[in-house]
Amino acid sequence: MKAILLAAGQSKRMAPLPDKNFLEVVGSPLIVHQIGQLKRCGFRDVVVVGGRHNVKELRRFAKNVVEQKKLEEGMAGAVLSAESALDGHDFLILSSNDIVEDFALRSLLKSKSTALLAKKVKSYFPGGYLKVDRRGYIEKIVEKPGAGKEPSDLVNIVAHLHREPKKLFEALKKAEAGGDDRYEVALDSMISAGVLLQAVSYDGMWQAVKYPWHLLEVWKLLMPKKSSGKISKKAQIAKTATVRGDVVIEDGVKIFDGAVVQGPAYIGKNAVIAMNALVRESHISEGCVI
Repeated sequence: MKAILLAAGQSKRMAPLPDKNFLEVVGSPLIVHQIGQLKRCGFRDVVVVGGRHNVKELRRFAKNVVEQKKLEEGMAGAVLSAESALDGHDFLILSSNDIVEDFALRSLLKSKSTALLAKKVKSYFPGGYLKVDRRGYIEKIVEKPGAGKEPSDLVNIVAHLHREPKKLFEALKKAEAGGDDRYEVALDSMISAGVLLQAVSYDGMWQAVKYPWHLLEVWKLLMPKKSSGKISKKAQIAKTATVRGDVVIEDGVKIFDGAVVQGPAYIGKNAVIAMNALVRESHISEGCVI
């Protein structure tokens, strides 16, 4: 199974931080975590779509990178840019904006038809909502309907499994709307033509990464389970320091007398936790001093 990872956004809302794809979280760039997740979930061939501003950097982390020439064409343009690399295979589309748990992607793979990940929400979210029938198939995608006008409690997350790629590309090329709406217009035209689009309900963790503070939630999900409780032998921890809970401590870390590290916590390479400092439910990046 192939996957398209959409990474051509210019991350303007992350300023003054750089491109979010390359922000280090739990010791690796965000884009590396997402490629790793896709492969872990069974998507062996990952095509990353970038723009002129970041395509060179993306090639440092991914083997198969294509450039979206016209960023103003939005998601539709990004998907069309990857068409030749997909070679007619079924594929998943995942946005680098959306961080979900592994079981969300595995749930999509179980679908025999084209499927969209649908996050159950309790309060209004300014995004696309899915109107579904009793069988769980999508009747329409409603963009930003406004609070109180939602057709359901299901928000459209950009994690879409396409079982009929030929029909999708035909619909994208025929869609007349511009910018961000063209992809949704194409999906609606497929529905009208009788293509079944299943809404795969998901109630796990989801974080849209658009602003710097969103990373405060993302790191907890990205802390690999296999590393939970990992303390590097190259770290220096004073005998009077306390380390407890789900904690990852990387090489070169120094934790001085009386300091307390209470998990969940990630301490990056060469960070210093000074005397009597308290680190609790925190992500400390490489080289930081607390």
